Amino acid sequence: MTKQKQRSIATAAAAALIFLLFFATRLYQLSSIPRGIHVDEAGMAFDALCLARQGTDRYGLAWPVYLTNYGSGQSALYAYLAAAAIRLLNHFSPTVFRLPAVLGGLMTLVFGMLILCRTLGRKAALAGGLLITICPYFLMASRWGLDCNLMLGFSVMSLYLLMTAASSGKKRLYALAGLSFGLTLYSYAIAFAALPVFLTAAGLWLLWRKRLTPGRIISFLLPLAVLAAPLLLFVAFNAGILEPFSTPFFSVPILTEYRGSELSLRHIPENLNIFYILFSHDFLAYNGFAAYGTLYYIAVPFFIIGLASALTEAWKGLRGKSDQETILVLFLFLTLLLTGLCMSGPNINRLNAIYFPLLYYTVKGLQVCGRRLHRLVPAAGICVFLVSFCFFAHYYYQIYPEDIYPQQYFNDSFISILDYIDEKFPGEKRDIYVDNYDDNVVHPYIYTLLRDPSLWNQWLEERQWDNSYGPYHFNLPDEIDENGIYIMYSNGIAMAALEQAGFTAETWGLWRIYWKN
Repeated sequence: MTKQKQRSIATAAAAALIFLLFFATRLYQLSSIPRGIHVDEAGMAFDALCLARQGTDRYGLAWPVYLTNYGSGQSALYAYLAAAAIRLLNHFSPTVFRLPAVLGGLMTLVFGMLILCRTLGRKAALAGGLLITICPYFLMASRWGLDCNLMLGFSVMSLYLLMTAASSGKKRLYALAGLSFGLTLYSYAIAFAALPVFLTAAGLWLLWRKRLTPGRIISFLLPLAVLAAPLLLFVAFNAGILEPFSTPFFSVPILTEYRGSELSLRHIPENLNIFYILFSHDFLAYNGFAAYGTLYYIAVPFFIIGLASALTEAWKGLRGKSDQETILVLFLFLTLLLTGLCMSGPNINRLNAIYFPLLYYTVKGLQVCGRRLHRLVPAAGICVFLVSFCFFAHYYYQIYPEDIYPQQYFNDSFISILDYIDEKFPGEKRDIYVDNYDDNVVHPYIYTLLRDPSLWNQWLEERQWDNSYGPYHFNLPDEIDENGIYIMYSNGIAMAALEQAGFTAETWGLWRIYWKN
């Protein structure tokens, strides 16, 4: 057996182990970690169920290009992928509607390794694949259904397709890249701002390098324009640029809280700590843990070295001394960094697409250290990453569900409480009042629909300003309903009034249930 064949077998075996570890870390306890269902995840899940069953969102809009969610909107791509999973598996559960998150993580792994392989080599691809598999942010983001997390996987796929198109010059690959970038626009609204800047920079670079022809440009722009057109209508309608009109093929929602002005240069001074946020944690526990960081803190020095090397190479490229396609990674990184600096209240999940460039330069830094310091430095660095992963995995799978509980915006009890009430008061028609008073009980109506999707028509017909419908009330009455059942969380004044009125109280985890016999 030749050395080349031995090397190929070893590479294939290492890649197989990485993929096995990827699926093990993503699918293990997928339905229960993170604990509960995030309020945006719940909205997306029910919209996906409606799309799977009747081709509308929960408000009855047919094939929306963007979801209304709770009024401020939500990107639609995740919901369509979840709807496909529901139809394919003929099942609706947290595991099923979290599968697109796993798919997004798999896209990051596959296309990330392909980019690393073509630009930095086989060993770098294996190292990068391992880090994508074991680093906290990549692992956590691919385990629950937050719509924006798909931007990471789709942007990495788009970047790879653009690289291959530019290298080969084939029009069909340019068309495929345009299609991929068009789909990326549906992954998260930040792409509306970031992708035009990136594509402009990339286009000018490719023109300068004589990689583009009119035919290639048209091949790229045509599918991109077709996919972007509905979203341009969405922006125009909600920004008041165009008077809304209906279309026969899709719906364009009009949001009650349009967030089109969240990006501004005036936010830059307040966001100068962005690298601390990106490598450490933000204000949301489900995005990162301070004890471990998002890529483990060992990544920071390697990232700095890798980025410095990339900037040096880019300077040579601009001076005409090299023609590295890695400059496209740099353009993506700088575009997303600028977007984050201009963002109001940036957090990790909003900037998720930047994590591939961060990882890319970390791997490049390992490679540079191996060449200039000692060949054992990358191996030692990978060992530190693996040891860090062992500690992180123990915390994430064994301690985290109880350690950070209740977790902001995640609700894990409301559905089971309603089940308990049905068992305790069988056949009784009592109104149920819910304490809508805390970040862990935001938009509780959505959980009643997840629990019993057959109530959707009733909710659609009867819903009030606070989404109360049927027996469910999501604000407390002015006067105590003696026959009502109260599900309370943190409103101490209201709970004291119920106790004074002679209601029986029962504790359910962090909740209290009040009723009179």
